[in-house]
Amino acid sequence: MRSAWQRPAVRTAGGMLAILGCILAVYARSMSAPMIFDDTSTIVTSKSVKQLWPLVGTESEPGPFRPARQSSTAGRPLVNLTFALNYAIGGDAPFGYRLVNLGLHFASALLIWSIVRRTLLTDYFRGRFSQVAGALGFITALLWAIHPLLTEAVEYITQRTELLMAFCYLLAIYASLRYWTATDRRFRAGWMSLATVACIAGVASKEVIVSAPLVILLFERTFLRGSFREALRESWPLYVGLCLSWIPLLALNIGGPRTESTGFGHDLTAYHYWLTQTRVLLLYLKLSVWPWPLVIHYQFPYFESLSAAAPYLLPAMALAVVTAVLAGRGTATGFVLASVIAILSPTLLVPIITEVAAERRMYLPLAALVTLAVVAAYRAAQKIVGEREGRRGPNPIDTQALFAVCIPVGLLAVAYTAVSTQRLHAYAAPLTIWQDALQYSPDSEYVQNNVGMALVALGRSREAIPHFEAAVRLKPDSAKSYVHLGFALLAAHRPQDAVGQFRYVLDLDPESSGPNNNLGFALTLAGRAEEAIPYLERAIQLEPDSAEPVQNMGLALAALERPEQAVPYFRRALDMNPKFTDAATNLGIAELRCGHPHEAAAALRRARELRPEEFGAVLPLATAYDQLNQPADAVRTVEAALDLAQRLRKPEQVQQYTEWLRVRRQGTARP
Repeated sequence: MRSAWQRPAVRTAGGMLAILGCILAVYARSMSAPMIFDDTSTIVTSKSVKQLWPLVGTESEPGPFRPARQSSTAGRPLVNLTFALNYAIGGDAPFGYRLVNLGLHFASALLIWSIVRRTLLTDYFRGRFSQVAGALGFITALLWAIHPLLTEAVEYITQRTELLMAFCYLLAIYASLRYWTATDRRFRAGWMSLATVACIAGVASKEVIVSAPLVILLFERTFLRGSFREALRESWPLYVGLCLSWIPLLALNIGGPRTESTGFGHDLTAYHYWLTQTRVLLLYLKLSVWPWPLVIHYQFPYFESLSAAAPYLLPAMALAVVTAVLAGRGTATGFVLASVIAILSPTLLVPIITEVAAERRMYLPLAALVTLAVVAAYRAAQKIVGEREGRRGPNPIDTQALFAVCIPVGLLAVAYTAVSTQRLHAYAAPLTIWQDALQYSPDSEYVQNNVGMALVALGRSREAIPHFEAAVRLKPDSAKSYVHLGFALLAAHRPQDAVGQFRYVLDLDPESSGPNNNLGFALTLAGRAEEAIPYLERAIQLEPDSAEPVQNMGLALAALERPEQAVPYFRRALDMNPKFTDAATNLGIAELRCGHPHEAAAALRRARELRPEEFGAVLPLATAYDQLNQPADAVRTVEAALDLAQRLRKPEQVQQYTEWLRVRRQGTARP
């Protein structure tokens, strides 16, 4: 009688639990880490994920199938829909989003296991792996799932684009395998339909899946048919279905949903980008073998000549030639290398302006490389064990060879788990991930800017200023760096210095509303409100639908002791954006100065309702209540604010409100 472990279903379930356990061991502690980088624009501030219906919606009220242009999910509506589902269930809490990412990662690992097992059992390998195909597939899936190079794709929520695309890519390969081996016509039709749907879903997730029909054709030619002609003759309905996915791919990318960051026609020439990608390709291969250091943003100079690129171009060309020769001969190694290059080819060939390299791009190609390494290690062990046992045939003792492989695999799994866990520590907060990148890219304007923005978000503007100044030095023509520096100087109570930064940006782009508005705002805070008014008028003229310059015009007029003129601007800004808390607060303060406590109280209550954690409206509202002879309401307002300030650990507000209440209770004076 066989033991329970000898049953295939039990072994499969045990293997699945082992992979899941290892994934959880790596990622469980970082599940609730805060969102980082463009997670905020993709999820938190995106209107398109705030409702599930209608699926498309309108420009003002977009649905999940209408993500904002230039966003990470632009042209990728299926990913945006999954974010909308996440939001509907759990709001902005990061845990739910990462749970879905982890589920996709686990599902992809299971697909890799099955694909490797079924591939090794094809007639191509002549039974060499018949006893160990499942075990080698399991080892491959396990090592891939916990590989440190994948941490960015799994932990960085927005990179669900990569995860969902990879899952669909693998599902298309798996369904194709089942299509080729199915004997029943109905089953073949079902598997072909699944492969087609998987490709179309992948297209709606990320464009990289464009290579799937070609990789699947190369797979069939290599492992099943021996020639492309025979593969097309046997499976042409499958390839018609797979290539249908190119139609929605074209439709989703008409008009360039991410033209600001991707594509040709930018200052970066394709020639220089392609030369630099030879270095990137070798970097990816190096990180696959030695995954450290890992960095969220890679930046190095673009090569401008063949001679500069030669140390990387020559090895890359040699790799391309070897791949072409091996793939042309129909070898398994040739297929693996060709599939890696095919999957990477969209990002190697199409210039991506915002990042020269990204670890997440190796999410799927790494599966092919790990498979090659595991099978090669097993074949080497087979040979060594066979020679030791005096058996030089093609099929030495499989069990001993497998055991010999499991020892280094176990050690490698422990090492991968440790490195991945260490890497995930950097994702504990936006500041830590960018400070980590700063260690390796101190000369990156992009990294310096992001360190500065993370510090500003924590209220540490003075510490942010040197980073923005470094960004300006590194890229003197970057308006963005000057804007960031200007706002950091404002937050650090240095408005006179900020004026110079905003004036420089305005010189670069005098016909845009933003630079005019920013300069006008800075001049107002610097006590030069009269000078600010022409710039704010120009900003309103250039962008009449924007509430911010209208509100800033109100601030300038209020600073000039003209509250009666400021009130209409604050009201207009609030009408344009009913959730504009600052406009509501400033409207209330201006109404108070005009002697209108009823109107002031209404505006200030609205400000408190919109954003209770913003304390600027508290004392003006208490003053309005006092003027309305409602002292009890004034006290209740300050007491509620004090309680919230204590819970939020705001010592300045706690001291201010405590003193207000102390004076009120003593009755010595009215605050």
